[in-house]
Amino acid sequence: DKCAVAIAHVDKWVNIQVIKDYEQVAPVVVVDAVAWWEPKIEGPVDLSEVKQWIQNLRRVGFDIGLVSFDRWQSFDIQNELKAVGMKTETVSVAKKHYEDMAMLIYEERLAMPMIDLLFEELTELKIMKNNRVDHPRKKSKDLADAVCGAVYNAISHSTRDINLEIDVH
Repeated sequence: DKCAVAIAHVDKWVNIQVIKDYEQVAPVVVVDAVAWWEPKIEGPVDLSEVKQWIQNLRRVGFDIGLVSFDRWQSFDIQNELKAVGMKTETVSVAKKHYEDMAMLIYEERLAMPMIDLLFEELTELKIMKNNRVDHPRKKSKDLADAVCGAVYNAISHSTRDINLEIDVH
């Protein structure tokens, strides 16, 4: 499998008219970047490269509030990032996370880079009989999972400043 990293933030909050006389405040999310590493013939992805890339982001000025990982081989890298002062969590994206991201897409509240592989993964996702989101055989969903997790984290860890002006969407 590939190893993918996505960075996202809540750009602003908007009012959405849900029904005639009811509005709801909702986030507009921007996916700032998506990067991925592919395994080499010699073996799997070197997670120290991924860790270095994340640390370099912080070094060049990105304010990284949280780095989340799925469960796959993430224990060591999480501990190494915690050791240099970064907050980490384990987040395994599920159907509910993809449904939330789909709502942002339908309501035109999600902006992300145009990456052919990401688009291919997102459009080929399937909901299986066990309600799990999966990819077709011989395909992947590594970038899609990274983006979905980043979008989820951006929303769930962003506080809405009640003093900010809310746009109408």
